[in-house]
Amino acid sequence: MYPRQQAPQESYPPRGMSSGGGHNAMPAMEPAPLNTNKTEPMPDLLAQAFNQAIRPYTEKIEQLESQLADMQSWVEQLEQQRSEVYSWIDKRGLRPGE
Repeated sequence: MYPRQQAPQESYPPRGMSSGGGHNAMPAMEPAPLNTNKTEPMPDLLAQAFNQAIRPYTEKIEQLESQLADMQSWVEQLEQQRSEVYSWIDKRGLRPGE
């Protein structure tokens, strides 16, 4: 994947300067490796910003996963109750098909 990203970056800088689109963020990172001292803190800041930005979504995902687990256990309980009711009905021969 890295070689593919490097090839378009070489062809995009002339276009990137003229268009100013969102895809130009990748070519803008090319000069950054030249100043390695300044780019080392950036990934931490970017990671923190990213984590803060996705925090509401990850919390919602965790909430939904918890809700899903609760519903799955509730369905299992209902299935167990259903099997108990069916066994009670079968024990007494009350099933309409018989």
